[in-house]
Amino acid sequence: MSNETTAQLNTHGLLAYAHRKAEETQKRVHQAIDQLLREQQVVNFNTVAKAANVTKSYLYAHQEVRERIEVLRIQQSKERLEQQWAERQQHQA
Repeated sequence: MSNETTAQLNTHGLLAYAHRKAEETQKRVHQAIDQLLREQQVVNFNTVAKAANVTKSYLYAHQEVRERIEVLRIQQSKERLEQQWAERQQHQA
């Protein structure tokens, strides 16, 4: 094998490893979000980063993940406000 062929194999191997690692990290992030939802925990960038063992900058840098967190965060905020409003109405009745 020539040095060039060895370098090409190493490059392909490194690229394949990087791709697998990226997929594993994405999967871990989505699993962490799913777990937070199952446990009825707050979903935001801090909680997801901690649960998935990634940085917040990673979450912000990946649009699909960022959008999912933002949607869930808004949804949960709305649900909390509705619950607080309902409780306030019960106390006033």
